Amino acid sequence: MSHNKFFREISSLISISGFGITLHLVFCCRNSHISNG
Repeated sequence: MSHNKFFREISSLISISGFGITLHLVFCCRNSHISNG
């Protein structure tokens, strides 16, 4: 059982989901900013 491979898969998964969440937050912030005027 190699911990390195497991850790690499988890970190890549976290970075991908984190990137998606960041994009989602930026999109929501821009939408609310535009609608607020």
